[in-house]
Amino acid sequence: MKKLSSLAAAAALGVASQAPAQTFGDASAYVALMRTAVAGLPPIATSTILGERQNGAAFSARYGNVSGGEITNSLNNFTATAVLSGGGASSVSLTAGASTPSRGSTALVLGIGGDTRLSDIPMSDSRNGMLLRVGLNGEFGYSKPTNATLLAGSVGLPLSLISRGGRNEMHVVPFLTPAFGFGDFNPENGDSGSGSKFMLGGGVGIFNPTSSVALNLAFQHVFVDGGQTEFGLGLVLGGR
Repeated sequence: MKKLSSLAAAAALGVASQAPAQTFGDASAYVALMRTAVAGLPPIATSTILGERQNGAAFSARYGNVSGGEITNSLNNFTATAVLSGGGASSVSLTAGASTPSRGSTALVLGIGGDTRLSDIPMSDSRNGMLLRVGLNGEFGYSKPTNATLLAGSVGLPLSLISRGGRNEMHVVPFLTPAFGFGDFNPENGDSGSGSKFMLGGGVGIFNPTSSVALNLAFQHVFVDGGQTEFGLGLVLGGR
């Protein structure tokens, strides 16, 4: 009976019928990750990833879309994120917004994250050559749909390819973040489910060092059978 209650609660959250090979723990982790900022939104190309020093706070409006599949109905996630300088090549982010499924209840979304530089690796001997930056990031997310609580988190190693060209030029910085994520689905009635999964995020950051406006085009994928890739964009204001 408790299992049936858990599945009913999951359906109310926008969880579709599970594929035969899918476990409840896998589906729970996937839903928690995709309905929080951890994997349900495009990653921000922070100043750490872009190789730029952040001056003051930045604000990012983010939208992520997840197509419906075997585990969930389609999702539209909208949030606002404040990105604060952590001193040097690091940042701290605070996120708030909403996750709206095509069927099921809209959920409050809250999150906190941060990143820092680990190493810079020159790709050539040229002074203006490309630079491979290796970083470390982490994020924790909370989501509150009707009759359940979702928690998720991740730890990753963002890799970005930074151009050391002129300051008056448009820069396009590709980045990729392999990460380890976990998710927990806890309904008010019934058994909870949780799991951990490998994740891969990435995209491009587009900006001009002399402008206070930047654009992120990015994706997040959680490696779960029947899972869908989140695609989205973010508009960043300030920080320069």
